[in-house]
Parts: sequence; C-alpha cells; structure tokens
Amino acid sequence: MATTPDFEPTLESLSRHQAPAWFNDTKLGVFIHWGPTSVPGQDEWYQNSMNTPNSATWKFHREKYGENVNYDDFFKDFQPTRFDPESWVDLIKDSGAGYFVLTTKHHDGYSLFPSKYSDRNSVVQPPHRDLVGELFAAAKKRAPELRRGAYYSLWEWLNPAETGKQPRNPYTGQEIPYTGYKPVESYPAFMNDQMTELIDTYDPDLIWCDGDWVRNTAYWNLAPTVAHYYNQAKNRDQPKEVLINNRCKLTDAPGEHSGRRQPDYLTPERTKLASIEPFKWETAETIQGWFDIRPPYRQLTSETIVDMFVDIVSKNGNLLLNMSPRVDGTIPEYQQQVLRDLGAWMRTNGEAIRGTTYWNDFEDKTANVPVRFTTRQNALYVTALNWPGRTLELADTLPVRPGTKVTLLGGDGKPLPWRQQNGRLIVDLPASTTLKHAYVFKFDTPGASLIRSGVTAPARIERGKTAPVDIAVTNTGDRQIPLADIRVRTDGPFTFQPDAFREQFLKPGQTRKLSTTMSVAPDAEYARYQIDTTVHVDGLSTHVTTPVEVTRANLALNAPASQSSVAYDGPPNLAVDGNTSGAHSDHSLSHTGLEPQPWWQVDLGAAKSINSVRVWNRDDCCMERLRDYYVLTSDHPLPASLDEALRTPGVHAVHQSAAAGRPTEVPVNANGRYVRVQLAGTDYLVMSEVEVLGER
Repeated sequence: MATTPDFEPTLESLSRHQAPAWFNDTKLGVFIHWGPTSVPGQDEWYQNSMNTPNSATWKFHREKYGENVNYDDFFKDFQPTRFDPESWVDLIKDSGAGYFVLTTKHHDGYSLFPSKYSDRNSVVQPPHRDLVGELFAAAKKRAPELRRGAYYSLWEWLNPAETGKQPRNPYTGQEIPYTGYKPVESYPAFMNDQMTELIDTYDPDLIWCDGDWVRNTAYWNLAPTVAHYYNQAKNRDQPKEVLINNRCKLTDAPGEHSGRRQPDYLTPERTKLASIEPFKWETAETIQGWFDIRPPYRQLTSETIVDMFVDIVSKNGNLLLNMSPRVDGTIPEYQQQVLRDLGAWMRTNGEAIRGTTYWNDFEDKTANVPVRFTTRQNALYVTALNWPGRTLELADTLPVRPGTKVTLLGGDGKPLPWRQQNGRLIVDLPASTTLKHAYVFKFDTPGASLIRSGVTAPARIERGKTAPVDIAVTNTGDRQIPLADIRVRTDGPFTFQPDAFREQFLKPGQTRKLSTTMSVAPDAEYARYQIDTTVHVDGLSTHVTTPVEVTRANLALNAPASQSSVAYDGPPNLAVDGNTSGAHSDHSLSHTGLEPQPWWQVDLGAAKSINSVRVWNRDDCCMERLRDYYVLTSDHPLPASLDEALRTPGVHAVHQSAAAGRPTEVPVNANGRYVRVQLAGTDYLVMSEVEVLGER
C-alpha cells in the first residue's frame, strides 16, 4: 500500500520528489552512447551535421559515401556482432560505478528497443535485436545491485511530426523517407507515449532526458509522464526509488542544465561546478568521444578523471562517465583501461566516496598540495591530489581533538603523527608510498559527531544595506547530538542579529536551518571580508568561512542593453540579468554573430560616476574570443565604428589585450551614460555578464 499521496502532474506536486539516497551514495555512473551514429565514426551529431551544407561532416559524407547515401542507410551497417552484454556489465562493475545510463534513443530518433509507436528501432530495422532488453537482462542477472538508467531524447532532428516537413537529401534536395515513421496525432503525444512505453517495459531506475532546450515546457507536456513514473515506482508491493534529471523539462525557469532546480538533479555537461551546490547534481563527461569517433578527437587520462571525480564529489556531485562502444559492440581498449583504473582507485579509496557527503568547504586553499574534503559518519576524509612529501599541511580549522586518529587509506593502517602548530595542522607522512595518485587521509575521532555548516550570504553588498544570512547545520554522524553552539563572527564592517544560536537534539542526518540579519556600516570600506561561522559540539570545533564583498552598486543590472547583432539565442539583456554562469546551456550568454568589431552596450539612463566595469567571460569554451577589446564610456550615444568612437570627443576608452577572465575588472574612473564593450578585430562577442560599478 502507498504510504504517501500520489504525485500529481503539476510542478508543485512533482517538486516534492527528491533524488534517492542510492543515487547520492553511489557517486559514479557509466554513460553509454551507441547506435547508428557509431557507424561512420565521424561526428556525434552526424545526422544533424550532414544536413548542414558545407559543414565538415557534410563534406566528409559526400566524399566517403556519396550524395545518394542517406543517414538511414547506416541502419543496415549497425551490426553489433560482438556485443556481449554480460561483459559490459562486468566492466561497469569493475569501474566502481553504481549505475549506468544507456542511450535508448538519441536525437536521430532510432531507438534501441521495439516500440508500437514507431518502427524506427533496432528490432524492426537492423540489427533486429532488442538491445535495451539484452543489456538490462544481463545487468539483472550478473549485478542486480547495479541501477539501470535509460537516456531518452525528447527531440528528434528530422521527425516529420516535430519539424512539420519531410526530410530531404542534403545534396540533391529530394524528399527522402524517415525510416520507420508512423503518422501520429502530435509529436509531444508520440514522445510521451514512447517514453511511457519505455518505463513500463523496462522498469528503469533512472530516466535521463535530453533535447529539452528546443521547446518550452507546455510543448513537451512531460508532467503526466513523470507523475506516472514516480507513482508506478512507489505504488507496488516492493516500492523502488527512481529519479529523473532536470532535462525532463517541467519548468521554463532560467538556469537550464546547470542551474534549473527541478526534479531531481542538475546536469552540467563536460564541466564542473565551481563550488558546493547543495541541490544534487551530476556531471556528464566522456573518456573519448560521446559516440565512437575515429580517431578520437580528445581523450582523458585515468589521473585526470580521478582528480575530476574527487573534485565533483567534494561539491555534492556525481560523475556520469561515458564509454562509446564500437559499432560491433566491443569497447575500445583505452576506455576499458581507464574504467578499470578508476575501479582500482575506488577499491582502495571508496570509503571516501561512496556514502559520503560534502563538508563545510570542498578545499583548503592554504594546504601545501591541492586537497578535497568529504565526510562520512564520524570521519573526515582529506584527499590530496598530489603526494605532499614528508608532511601534509592544512589550516588548523579541521575538527580534531586529542584522540583523533589519522590514517592513509591503502597504507599500513598505522596512525600518522599529527600536531597543531602556529595555526596549522601538520601530519607527518612516510617518506614514500606505492599508492598511485589522489591519496586519501582519514581523520577519525571516536565518539564524536561531525556537524556540517553551510552559510548562504550575498556575495556582494552595498554600504548601509541589510541582507538575510541563512545557516544550515547538518549532523553527518551516526548518533544524536545533544547540544551544538553556533557563533557568527566577521573581520568586516558587519553586525549580525542574532550572532549566536544553541541547537539541541540534532538527529543523524538532520538539518536545522537558522537565520540572521547582516547589516553593513554606511561608511564601510570597499573590500572583501570573511564571515566565520563556528560550530562547537563534542569538544570539536568546525568552521566555515564565507566571503562577502562590500561593493559599489551595479548600475547595469537589468538596464536596457543592445548589441551589434544577435546569434545563438544570445540577446544583449543576458549580460545584465545578474546570472554570471559561463555556460551557453544555462541561457546566460549574450552572443553576437561573426563580424568585424562586434559591440555590446548598456544604457544607464543618465550619466553616472563609474568606478570600474567587470567583464565576465564564458567558461564552457572559446574564452580566447573575448580578447583585444575596448571598454568605452560616453554621455552620448556611441557610433558603431570603433575607430570613429575612439576619435569622438568625450569618449573614455580602456583597452584590454588579454582574454577576459571571470571576471576581469577594468578601471574606468569616468562619468558616462553609455557603456560599451567592443572587439577590435573580427570574431563573435560573447559575455556572460557585464557589471558597471559606481555611485547611484
């Protein structure tokens, strides 16, 4: 019998659902991209790219296959004659992963499972096999503990029901079949019916949607399908915990994959979040190409992946690491080795990963080598990404007391000597180790529980302002805590009301949320300061520091903006919306076309005293485009020509030759109503944010 109300097909109801504990505990999944795209081995978006005239893939296809070979002709060549699903499962287990996600249907619309709604699948078409069924059955047999996930693309590039037209040969212009297509009432109805069919037939533990960005929430109409998925999982004799990613689009709220907080987790792709994100997230990354690309255009080393994995977990993330099988079903040897290397590291250090949670901070910037933190029950794990030498040196803010034992995972098990000295925590290490890469030190204090503190405060605040500060304290230990003292202190011109709390009876895993108000002195100096939140419990003290900058007003925020052109869905207002995310997928980048001297500008409404301009570059690619640029200010509208603008009386110009950072602060110290950023050469002008700092 169900013990909770059914989920309704509304955002409010579905938002009650959260990522289950198994997903948080396992930390590692294996992604699998496989299908007809694997046949040419050239481009992960092959069907789309070959239909883009004069693209590299369009040219490649014409030269290798000829103009009369269409993408669907690859179906007959998708012959996985050496596909051994049990060996795939064994490899996934050997990697240390707790789940996998198979591309059951990519954007080409070809599904690896039979469907009554479309004959564009691997059973009706070659190779005439239910590949989803084979892999899921092998996983149930050989590794029933392994969670099974299904990637499903909402979008199909050339489905006539979605595009409203028949596909055409990209060279001759002649109409061609969309192989296996069955007429449908509407594309969203077909998509939801097929996704429901996938759920009911294969009972996946996870649905990994994709392709959401091309349409809005109302078009996809996914809420009824998601409600069905949640309800069928909980309303059974033996309920199971399932989840979806945030690409199963349920809201048009900004943020996209890295920031759209909807059930059940965020999905940044091939990028890591810069700091701890309490809302669960997962990075999708690939060892080589997403599909089998020959030769690989990139490949990550085992060491790089371990470093990435440790960093992601320290910030509350999971890693979904992609392998790309060959068309015959074999896994490239390099990818096999990387997955096994990761598994070997996990066998030694897995207790610092599985079942852990993030700590107050993900790193210690003062350490003598880069380190990352995780915590589990009564232990704190410090992972050193490089071998520290004779000592590991950390800030003396970790929760230690007499009796705390420090050991090296995979070492001889003997406690390592440690001491507190001149504000540092120093651990003496053996002269050498046979361990390879990313060395985990366990700090264990018997009988103590560790409290994790999280503080949410404004990153920037103006003089004389007040702002709420939220504090969350979580018992990460395995026993109830009778009493915890929390104090808030600062080195800055702030006061807090209240500045101390006493919390009783925190149960294991329980989080208590506290609130205080921060006030800034009206004559505060413009500078960066720290808020220090200290929690005392069981004779241990834990600290979390939160940076806050007293800054001038951002005069550009939400002001009218314009630019020389708009490309790639990047209007000018995205650079003054307060969203500094550097990823295009987060819908946060202003973007011009490719042109000489492209420009972006903001109108402040009246002449203002401007101290400086902060230019935020993108960080998902192509940062080098934003270099050799000018920041121009003027009381009057600026001409489009950079040369003419530089000759115009009253125009203040500052040149920047180096690529902009995140951010680059450009000194201005001038008055002006119009502020412009303009490239000196020919390129795209792409920015995530422009902040104009001055006096209101």
